[in-house]
Amino acid sequence: MAKVGDSRNQDFSTDHADTDNKKDFNVENLSKPELRFLLSILEGELEARDLVIEALRPLEGAAAATTETQ
Repeated sequence: MAKVGDSRNQDFSTDHADTDNKKDFNVENLSKPELRFLLSILEGELEARDLVIEALRPLEGAAAATTETQ
């Protein structure tokens, strides 16, 4: 049975200095399906950002209503 912190079983480290595995990414050479996929990812990221902003934005009316009722 593996224990927490036991690194014998799995190695999650990556060698960031290894540049042989990197691919050149050129937006101009993407196909239409690849561009649509990229656009859908970016759209999801923007929607997630908006949700986080709304969750972190203080409720302006709730604070005022709480102080008025007390």
